[in-house]
Amino acid sequence: MNRRFLNRIISMLLCVSLFACICSSSVLASAEDGDSAERDFITIAEHNVETGQTTYETIDLRPNRQTRAAAGQEEIYPGYSPAQQDSGSPASTALPPSTDPVPTQGIKNWSSVDNVNIMPYSSVVLITATIPGNIDANSATGFLLGPDVILTAGHVVLGTPEYPVTSFSIYTKHNSGSVTGYPKEPHDTYWYVVDFAENQTRDFDWAIIRTQNNVGASCGWFGFGRNDSFSNKSASIIGYPEDVKYWQRTATGGKIHSDGTYMFKHNYETTSGFSGAPLYDSDRIVWGLHAYSGSFLTSPSGIRFDDFLFRAIVEHVDAGKAKYGYTS
Repeated sequence: MNRRFLNRIISMLLCVSLFACICSSSVLASAEDGDSAERDFITIAEHNVETGQTTYETIDLRPNRQTRAAAGQEEIYPGYSPAQQDSGSPASTALPPSTDPVPTQGIKNWSSVDNVNIMPYSSVVLITATIPGNIDANSATGFLLGPDVILTAGHVVLGTPEYPVTSFSIYTKHNSGSVTGYPKEPHDTYWYVVDFAENQTRDFDWAIIRTQNNVGASCGWFGFGRNDSFSNKSASIIGYPEDVKYWQRTATGGKIHSDGTYMFKHNYETTSGFSGAPLYDSDRIVWGLHAYSGSFLTSPSGIRFDDFLFRAIVEHVDAGKAKYGYTS
C-alpha cells in the first residue's frame, strides 16, 4: 500500500476518533453537570402497587427554603439499630483535607460482606427489577431509613422510557447467588418525581418505597442528613453489584463532595447494581444515594437530600414510627 495513502487513512481515523471523543465529552459533561438551579415547583407521583393507580401532586418548594433558613445549614434525622444485631460503628477511614474539592475515581477495593444480619449491612436491601426482553432480573440496591421506608434511585423502579421496569422485588438480609426460593418483602406504594420519569432529569433520580411490614424492627435503619454543601466528607458504601449478584459488597475510605442543590460526587468505582446504594459516615448517617457510575471524564455521582426530599422522608418515617409504636 502507498505510504502517502496509508498516512491519509490514519489521519482520517484520528480525526474521526477525536470527533467522537469531543462528542462524548460534551454528553458526559452535560450529564455530570445535571445539578440545576433550585425549582419552585415539583410534581410527585404516588403509585399504588395493589390497585395499579397513580395519583399526582404538585408541590410548592419555596416554603422548604424558608424552613431551611430557620433551621440552619445542617440537619440530621437519627437512625435505629436493634440491640441484638448491632455490630458497632462501621469502619470509615478519616481522610485528610484535599486541595481538590472534587473527588476523582480511584477506590475500587470492594470487600465481601460476611454477615448481613447485623448493622449497617442489614439495613441495605436487594432490589430486583423486571424489564421486558431481559431474561434475568436486573439487580440494584436500596436502604432503610425508617420502619417501613426504603430509598433507592428512581431508575431502579422506573427504568427508562425505552426500557421500563414492569415490576420489582425487595429482599432483606440477602447474601446468596440466587433469589429463587427466598421470601420477598411486600411493598404497597412508592413515590417518584414525574420530571425524572418523563425526561430522565438526573436531579430527581430517587424513589421512596413503603413496605407493608415493619422491616426495620429486625433490620434497623440508617439516619440521614442534609447540608447546604459538604466537601471531602468521608463516607462508606454498601451495594449489590450485578457482576457478583446477588452478593453484598462494601467499601470504605472514599469521600463525597457537593456544592449543588440536588446531586453530589464521590470517588468509588461502582459497577451496575450499585444504583440506590447509600453513602454514609461513621455515625451511620446517609448523605445521599449512588445513581451514576463515572468514566475517565466524569466522577461517579448520586442524589443528595435536598430540602424537599429530606422533609418528605421525615414525614414518611414519622408516619411509620407512629404506626408501629416507636416513641422516639
